[in-house]
Amino acid sequence: MKISKIKINIPKKLIKTEPPLFKDNAKLMIFNKKTGKIIHEKLKNIIFFFKKNDLIIRNNTKSLPYELIGKKEKTKSIIKIFLLKEIRKKKNIWDTLVKPARKVRIGNKIFFYNKKKKKILTAEIIDNTTSRGRIIKFINKKKKNIKKIIKSISKIKIQKYINKNYLYNIQNYQNIYSKKKGSVLFPTSGIHFSKNLFLKLILKGINITDITLHNNFYNIKKINIEDLSKYKISSEKLIIKNKTCNIVNKTKKNNNNICCLGINTLKGIEYSINSKNNLIKYNGYINKFIYHPYKFNIANSLISLFYYPKTISFIMLATFCGYDKIIKIYNEAIKKKYNFLSYGDLILIK
Repeated sequence: MKISKIKINIPKKLIKTEPPLFKDNAKLMIFNKKTGKIIHEKLKNIIFFFKKNDLIIRNNTKSLPYELIGKKEKTKSIIKIFLLKEIRKKKNIWDTLVKPARKVRIGNKIFFYNKKKKKILTAEIIDNTTSRGRIIKFINKKKKNIKKIIKSISKIKIQKYINKNYLYNIQNYQNIYSKKKGSVLFPTSGIHFSKNLFLKLILKGINITDITLHNNFYNIKKINIEDLSKYKISSEKLIIKNKTCNIVNKTKKNNNNICCLGINTLKGIEYSINSKNNLIKYNGYINKFIYHPYKFNIANSLISLFYYPKTISFIMLATFCGYDKIIKIYNEAIKKKYNFLSYGDLILIK
């Protein structure tokens, strides 16, 4: 499928801009890849589509939603810095993403100002990590609490369509299983899942395990080239532990269903496999982009949101369910008034 051939128009009224008031109540489309059959359900009934000893894999990344806007020394260029992880607390050293990265090099200094346009904080670039990643050191000559200063001048990074009046309850925007801070955007694939629903799944004998993949902006950015093999994405941090590998490989050996909760989870486990297509532990950066034709090695099923067409997440979703079927799925979702994007309804592809 060529990017230019994707003709899907999502009505604005179907783009949900607020987090759910009640979890487990989202619509759930069940799509059978073999038959093409579609069933409409509620998320709370998803337990009926899994059997004992099946496995659900989640991505336990957590957003650290601090975006700082400063000015580069000398040129006064506007630089955005997204804080990912504090590496050395006593020395105020952070792992970050910067934008535009091409203007920021080792040794550069970025100045930050308060509302009165007074310089109150300086960041020095001390190392590179990925194409857009930088290690920075915060400096405050008056030795004030740097974290308080950061909070006072930072803003929360959310997508433009989201209702900003709901920021007072920002902690509830995270998936309930989010643990490891590092994502730039809020991970929302499991936002409708409650502790009670996970408990019901566990009581039925369904296993649950986690990986960590810290997502970046490229998942929501629209692709504007036809040849997907030439599309470049930024690196993302992936962590898969031995415990997860053991349970995944055991489930696969026993021919039980392995389901990924979220596109990033799917991407993560497809990256770290050996010659026998078994999952192996990993701790490092990846830049995997899955598109047609691709044979999936681990997952049998996928739980996903309905993403914007022509984005990386959409292409991966289309690759999993079949390029020839994605248009049918989206048209059905529009017809049945499903909600789209981060706070929208879900699809289970099996």
